[in-house]
Amino acid sequence: MGVTIRIHQDTGGGAGGDVDSFNGRIGDVVSQSGDYTTAQVMQTPDKNYVTDSEKVAIGNTSGTNTGDETPLSVKTKYESNANTNAFTDTEKTKVTNLSGTNTGDETTLSIQTKRPLKTVEGQSLEGVGDVSVNIGVASFNGRLGVVVPVLGDYTTAQVTESTDKNYVTDAESTVIANTSGTNTGDETTLSIQTKRPLKTVNGNSLEGSGDVPISGFDPVAEGVLTDYESTQDDTISSTSSAAGVTYLNLNTSGAIIGEPYKFTLSVSVSHNATNSNAFIDIKDFGVSVLNQIYTVEPKDTNNRTWVNLSGEVLPNPLGAGQFQLQLDYGTDDPSDTTTIYFAYLSLQKVN
Repeated sequence: MGVTIRIHQDTGGGAGGDVDSFNGRIGDVVSQSGDYTTAQVMQTPDKNYVTDSEKVAIGNTSGTNTGDETPLSVKTKYESNANTNAFTDTEKTKVTNLSGTNTGDETTLSIQTKRPLKTVEGQSLEGVGDVSVNIGVASFNGRLGVVVPVLGDYTTAQVTESTDKNYVTDAESTVIANTSGTNTGDETTLSIQTKRPLKTVNGNSLEGSGDVPISGFDPVAEGVLTDYESTQDDTISSTSSAAGVTYLNLNTSGAIIGEPYKFTLSVSVSHNATNSNAFIDIKDFGVSVLNQIYTVEPKDTNNRTWVNLSGEVLPNPLGAGQFQLQLDYGTDDPSDTTTIYFAYLSLQKVN
């Protein structure tokens, strides 16, 4: 195989010589895709370039007609504008049926025909103005024509009262006139004190709040006792001891007493046999003050004997001027059972 070697000599003239290379290729170069871009090639008549956006527009063209629109697409696009609403065949028929004489498409006659109006005493209700009606009043309080109210047309005797709109009598009117109106009670502290003065206690006024002290009061000398009564509720308490059982205790809590006091006892008692008696005793520091014996029939809790005792007692010497009362109860038969259902023991100064 023969090899042809071409030697190119650069004459330095810059023209008339062979091509050294094309797009980096040497030898017998053949054109290929990519040698030129449209940016390097000039337009000629009827052979023009299109922009990217124009190319998109051409791509969106259906090619079915020059306008690229159908009647439906035109209708849809047109009616998307303001005040370009569709007008149906039905609506067109309605417009055709309008008379065109007024916007309401009705006349006074057509309305009257469709909905006639009655008359009032022969006067039509159509139009404006007032319908005169004769109600048969010849005069009012002796006045004719257009009558307006005047003082004296009515008295309160002719007008009936209604809720929250009542008359007052002459006496009530006087009461109202006598009310000052300065407050709802119409009285002041001074006016009340003037009308109904209060006395004082040890020089202290009784007006206001708080306590009024009373000097010279001796609770012991006056016979005031504390813890001076004792009670049992409805709980049942029983004993079968013939020696007696202390049931309630009562004392004067250290107060020294030098005069008689009245004692009061209320008790409900029963027992369960007929061969024994119930006894009740009040003792002061163990010394009997009042001993009572009761014959009690055997009963249930609904049939029992109620005992009420009272008497006077002086302080026992053992108590150094104090009381200590106790209630004892039992039976004269140890085998029997005595029951107390309620007991109340109290002391009260003898007046």
